[in-house]
Amino acid sequence: MSSGKEPLTRAPETAVKTLGDKGFPLIREYGIYVFLLLMFGGKFGTFRELGLYLPSFLWLLQGIIRKKFGVAWREPLLMGILGLSLSAVLSSLLSTTPLHAFFLLKREYLKIILLYFVISATFAHREKLKQLAFFIALVGILYLSVGLFRIVGDLLKAGFINYGETRYYATVFLFFLPFFLLQNISAEGLKRVLWTLPLMGSMAGILLIGVRGSWLALFGILCIWIYFLKEKSGAVFVVLKRGVPVILVAMVIVFILFPGQLKMIKEHTVQKVQMSLRFETWNIFLIMAKDRFLIGHGIDDRAMMDQFREEFKRVRGEYPAEGIQPTTPHNQFIKILYQQGIVGLMLYCALFIVLIHRTVKTFRMHREGSPLFIGIAVLSAILGEYVIRCLTEDRSLIPLGFLLGMAGAYLNPMKEPSGEKI
Repeated sequence: MSSGKEPLTRAPETAVKTLGDKGFPLIREYGIYVFLLLMFGGKFGTFRELGLYLPSFLWLLQGIIRKKFGVAWREPLLMGILGLSLSAVLSSLLSTTPLHAFFLLKREYLKIILLYFVISATFAHREKLKQLAFFIALVGILYLSVGLFRIVGDLLKAGFINYGETRYYATVFLFFLPFFLLQNISAEGLKRVLWTLPLMGSMAGILLIGVRGSWLALFGILCIWIYFLKEKSGAVFVVLKRGVPVILVAMVIVFILFPGQLKMIKEHTVQKVQMSLRFETWNIFLIMAKDRFLIGHGIDDRAMMDQFREEFKRVRGEYPAEGIQPTTPHNQFIKILYQQGIVGLMLYCALFIVLIHRTVKTFRMHREGSPLFIGIAVLSAILGEYVIRCLTEDRSLIPLGFLLGMAGAYLNPMKEPSGEKI
């Protein structure tokens, strides 16, 4: 006979198990939502950090307790991320400012690794990954609204957009645009019409702001979607056929009402000085990269800019003009080469090659199901932002880490009932 104490003894264990099995994953999920919501916000840093580190701690704790972390450890994409991070550690360890460089490792590369682990484990179920993609699109509407409000405010106030302060929104719009397109092709009827609005709004915003690198990235993203949607009844062509004329008409109206914006875009588009300054900057950074060609100078941005200024003076006989001459590479690939050497650059490029190969292979193996095109949204966002756009820009790798985490979940899904890998 039972003494009656056994249920009382097992009650705390049951509560802990329930919390671990249901509570922890839920906290991890909503923590990532908070991190995404604030990822481009600039402020609310404490809440943004909490949105990553709390889910990371719970993922690690649950993994230790259950002896199962929900991560495909042999995933080539993960090997690429860890290899690139190890390259950053090695280059920073041997740099002239190792302590500051290791602080930057925590601020960037540690977050990339944690984002991959937490997102790939938490959203490996197909429905969870669909929810995350949907939430990204909702957050994109918020950022799009803020950006368009800023653009309209500039037009009404000055007659043209403040390019220096508004150009960042072109990058943000690019990040979210593939997820607007994903929701658009997944919806039907009125919902599709509604998702067409933010899609067209983001495209119009990118074109109006006038960042040429973003124009090329936009074109690249659309080409990727056209290729993968060629068997889906030309869905993307329908969107473009209806939406592009609307965008063009809207831009013509803007240019008629605000001729100053048309003048700004024309001057900026044909401007050769800006590109010549970039070429000059690239050349100097390539000269500097030769000094530590194999492993690089470390990831300390401040030390990088100081060294550039001194090298610029040695080559040109004067320091770079403040506010005119770039003091960062304005090219992500050259920045990786300078900071992490040729080893880091090769690992960085290999990461994209692995991503393309794994995503396309997964896409072709599973021809049905609504989560299928999530991989294409992630792939196009990464190629648009971090390959095409970053040929003329350098930026934080943290949004890349977020997208790579989604790619990990897409490439290694779990069965819904048992949670086993498929």
